[in-house]
Amino acid sequence: MKKLRFFKSLFLFLLGITTAAAQEKVEPNKFETTTIEGGQFKNPKWYLVSMNQDIPGYGHAKGYMKANDTDASIDLFSQSNQINSEDAKQLWCFVAVEGGYQIYNKEKGTSKCVTYSAEGGPHNNGLAIFKEPAADNKSTWILTETSVQNYKNQGGFCFKTNGASGNLQYLNKQDGKLSFWSEADQGSTFFVQSVDLEVVNNKLNTAITKADKYNGLIGSGVGKYTDNNNAFTTALQNAKNAQSSETSVSSKLDCTNKLEKAITSLRLNMPETGKFYRFQGKTSGRYASSKSTVAINNYPDAIELIQETGTNGETVFYYTGDKHLIGNNILYADGNQNNQDGAGSTFTISAHGSEVGCYLVKPSDINYWCDWDSKSKYYIDRHTNTSLNRTAWKITEVTEIADQPKLTKEMSANFATLAAPVALTIPEGVKAYTVEANEGKAVLTEVNTTIPAGTAVLLEKTGSESSFDFNFAASATAVEGTNNLTGVYKAKDIPEGSYILANGNSGIGFYKVKASERNLAANKAYLTVPAAQAHLQSIIIGGNTTGIDEIVTEEAAKEIYFDLQGRRVQNPTKGIYVTKSGKKVVFNK
Repeated sequence: MKKLRFFKSLFLFLLGITTAAAQEKVEPNKFETTTIEGGQFKNPKWYLVSMNQDIPGYGHAKGYMKANDTDASIDLFSQSNQINSEDAKQLWCFVAVEGGYQIYNKEKGTSKCVTYSAEGGPHNNGLAIFKEPAADNKSTWILTETSVQNYKNQGGFCFKTNGASGNLQYLNKQDGKLSFWSEADQGSTFFVQSVDLEVVNNKLNTAITKADKYNGLIGSGVGKYTDNNNAFTTALQNAKNAQSSETSVSSKLDCTNKLEKAITSLRLNMPETGKFYRFQGKTSGRYASSKSTVAINNYPDAIELIQETGTNGETVFYYTGDKHLIGNNILYADGNQNNQDGAGSTFTISAHGSEVGCYLVKPSDINYWCDWDSKSKYYIDRHTNTSLNRTAWKITEVTEIADQPKLTKEMSANFATLAAPVALTIPEGVKAYTVEANEGKAVLTEVNTTIPAGTAVLLEKTGSESSFDFNFAASATAVEGTNNLTGVYKAKDIPEGSYILANGNSGIGFYKVKASERNLAANKAYLTVPAAQAHLQSIIIGGNTTGIDEIVTEEAAKEIYFDLQGRRVQNPTKGIYVTKSGKKVVFNK
């Protein structure tokens, strides 16, 4: 047991060393180093050094390094328009030494460099000072990784002392002075910018080239970027003006910084729920089909990608209020399959990290949609790598009503059931009801205007039409009361003891299914009853007819009437009632 503990401790110790080493490994590709010969810098490369340029919430720890007239502290100014590439106090170079780098200022010369001092500073955090290179390595700095991923990608890094112990080892800003902090976080992230005219011009040109990719993509709607206060448009125009003029290095740097900041501030507009969209793969240029599925490898119902010209109704998806994607076949779109039963996947849509104007599409239960091909067949696969162009999707809104998916219901009889995982607008010529089984009677509650998503209903024709288009809706008010109907979105065997709609011996109603006849078609519904009513073979809507038997306009004949809840009514008023003989009647008075 002791031996086991020893090896476990040794493993954790070595793991700690490996982790620490990996964390601090940063290549000096942010700057070129300089040497000192004969008390002079040899071919020095001068840089502006800034920290935490534009991280929200950390304005107190933002600024450009600048030497002052004393050696006891180093200033940081926060306004980029104060940059002056001709000011020697703002220019810095780096000398490679054993264990790291030394940081020198052009004004201070070769005799003194930035050195760690535990004394002074706010919060007793110490101060960075100018001092002759110290033998105890307190003038030596290690380049470490920043914890801010976005700024790591932009060249940000941290300076950590190589000659001091304790928590406060990272260069940081405190009360306008270069001080120290305990973490390589937002407030300790540094950047270097060359003041060499050729380098500055190249950086400006690179920023403009990157910004030009967004030209034409500023505006509203999907695939466009929101440019708050025209910051991007203004910064791009100023940068192009600086590119074509003989402005100073400082001005070019300022334009470059503002343009890079404006690019990062752009926000890609996200798809809105309750609208219709097409999804086009960035790699193949093909569209995800909302109707056609194809057998690919182990995926019998993979979503097929069709030709770029196939922008008809078969390529349109509806983004529901609860963030599902539904097409013409009323199926939930999944990563490799159309999930035709149950709730299916919800979808998170976000901006793609590297493809301008493109999106990542992620179902809740699998990895990101991936534009893929297999033996000349194109389909949607899944992938974890969000930087691949195959995971990039162009999204366009579909406003043409003719192309928008809908649910078409054919009714050869006066009654039918309907179920869909999306809210549906009730068309003219048909009514919709929820159904409660009550002592052998189907008690109907009318649904007005819109059927909520996932609510199964009984339909009743009110006219002579036989085909009805149910348009998708963003949302609907929930129907109060009990609904014993359960919807089916894919043909399946329903549970034994369930009831299905039929015109049987007792008239129109719900009849208990036989064990061998339990398969129900897609977008229909079956009825379940409380255990106390399970002995019943049928739950009847009305008499032996296919609809309402008659309309009562004059004084009703002597008859016994019941409301749709089965309660006897002595003096019926306007509404629908059932007679003792089983007829369904309407009073208009």
